[in-house]
Amino acid sequence: MPEYNIYPMDIVYTVMKILDKGVDTLQEITQLEQKLLPHLFKSNLKMYYKATIRPENAPVPHNPDDPTSLVDEN
Repeated sequence: MPEYNIYPMDIVYTVMKILDKGVDTLQEITQLEQKLLPHLFKSNLKMYYKATIRPENAPVPHNPDDPTSLVDEN
């Protein structure tokens, strides 16, 4: 019977680390419109692409009995 010398959680951790690094790299890209059309932007602050961030904690579940509580959209 074959055996693996790598733990499954190590594979998950490595994949998630690569995903987080890719998202961080995506957030460092400046918007092209600001460079091509500077007359449309009043400030010279660099604007970056928006990318999602993986939350560290699981969202709080929605309480169906409480009408004021909302579902976490993220």
